This record gives sequence, C-alpha cells and structure tokens, in this order.
Amino acid sequence: MPSSSRRRRRLAGAASGRRRSNLPVPAFEGAQEHHEDMWRPRTAALAFDPAVFPHFHVFELVNREEHKIGSAVKAVHIYSSETGTWVRRENEWWGYEIVSSGHHAYANGSLHLTTADAENGLVASVDTAGTTWKVTRVCPEHPAKLGGSGGFIGPSRRRLFFLDAGAGSSYAPELAIYALEPGRGGGAERWILKQRVRNLQHQSGRMWFGTHHAVVGIHPECGVIFLFDSRGRKLVAYDMDQGTARVICTFTGPSRKYHFFPYVPLHS
Repeated sequence: MPSSSRRRRRLAGAASGRRRSNLPVPAFEGAQEHHEDMWRPRTAALAFDPAVFPHFHVFELVNREEHKIGSAVKAVHIYSSETGTWVRRENEWWGYEIVSSGHHAYANGSLHLTTADAENGLVASVDTAGTTWKVTRVCPEHPAKLGGSGGFIGPSRRRLFFLDAGAGSSYAPELAIYALEPGRGGGAERWILKQRVRNLQHQSGRMWFGTHHAVVGIHPECGVIFLFDSRGRKLVAYDMDQGTARVICTFTGPSRKYHFFPYVPLHS
C-alpha cells in the first residue's frame, strides 16, 4: 500500500479557488480498511474559526458500511493543520445509531451534525480533539413536531441554529427556528424554540411553507435565513429580527435542480 506521504487529499481555497492545502491521506495502524475504501468518497467538513484559532481542522465521517447509503457512523477522522496529522476516533455516541442527514456546522469547538432521526430531532456533535461526544434533542416536547428532512444547521452571530422548513403538521407546515443555548444553572445545552413562521410576505406575494421549500443557508454575521422555493424557483432571504422577507433571485434556466454552497472567506 502506498505511504500516506505519497498520496494526499486536496482542500481547495474557499474564496478564489487558487490556494490549496494538500492533506495526507488518513492512515492508522491497525485500522481495518481495504485499499479501495481509502479512495471512497466520504462526508467531510472543514472546521475553521479565525476569530478564535488560526488553524483549521477537517472532519471525515467513516460509515459502518461504506457502500451503503444510510449507514451509521462508526468513526471520525480528524485532521489538524497545527500538527499536520490525522487522528482516528471510534464512535462514542453511546446508545445512538447516528446516521448523518448531510448538514453540518462548526461552532464552539465542535462539529455538529443533523441526523436521519428527524422525528426525534437528534443533533450529534464531536469536538476537534475527538474526546467530547454529545447528542442533543431539538424537539423534546410535544405537540412540537419536526419535518422529515433532518433540518438545517448553521452558525450566525456566534450562536448555533437549527432550522426546519417542514415543521408543524402536514396540513399547516411552518418554518421552525431553534437556537442552542446554555442550560439553566450551568446545565447541559438545550435547543430553544425562537420562532415559528407559517408564511412569508415578499415583493412577489405571500409564500406559504410546503414540501417544495427548503432552508439552504444562514448568514454567519446577521440573522438572515436563505430559503429556496423549488416550485417558484426563487431564493428568498428571511430576516429573523425584522420578520421581513425578500426575493433575492429568481432562476429562469431549464433545470429544476439547484445546489447551494455557503461562501467561506479566504483568510491568508
């Protein structure tokens, strides 16, 4: 098997696309991985907050069955730009089968993952050292109800938000906005419901939430949520503080499949 120094993974520069960091391929003594699995695409996430720490981390999720969609996470590989090395940490979400639903965010020194357990609103997290593993429940009380998409998670103004555009009943879907806050008296962190919105008024009319709406982003420096209306092909910005909405883009191309990626500034 080729050594990790000869095979490297690339991390593209976020803003200009010109700067790249070459990362060594994870290789761990005693790890049971086949050669072909070393090149299998995995869920990876960049953890970087220049206001707190000048270095970055990269998380790579290792599923129990690499070739199977919906397989539970069995381990996490964590790269540190400070040490230039990877570490492998076995799953320590004791009692939970964590299946990532695709959204993740880095905040307060940990990577937070939305999970396929949307009914219970579970969010899993692990810190950059791989020593602190947590599972928090977004929606612990009834009659509050989340949708089935797994939700969207993201930081804004130094707080972590969980956003679900399919919450509520099937007859009256709504946008539910939760924030992760410290527990009372220094207790465990809790997800607190901040807003429930059933419709938005913007310059093109009134938008009632339904299955064709999805949260695609949140502004990191102001309380603005970005939603995509796939039926109207509109990208909508909702200001949580003002309670106002506006259409910022209407797509006119023939395709109905759109992908949105957050802007990450290039810090040199």
